Amino acid sequence: MRPPHIHFKVSLKGHHTLVTQLYFEGNMYNAKDSILNSLSKEEKKKVIIKLKKEVTGLPTGNFIITLKKDSK
Repeated sequence: MRPPHIHFKVSLKGHHTLVTQLYFEGNMYNAKDSILNSLSKEEKKKVIIKLKKEVTGLPTGNFIITLKKDSK
């Protein structure tokens, strides 16, 4: 079984298209996920977020997406 995750495909004219997945810190299935564990420690830091409970009771978190410019 894979951990809960969200797939992203982000594109912008003049930039490389980014395809990635977002994972949630502390999920028991993260340790066994072959895709997540194929990443380096630094790469994992970029795709695993810690959710926080807001006043509304709904979980929130931040995920920064950076696109590389095409080299032309």
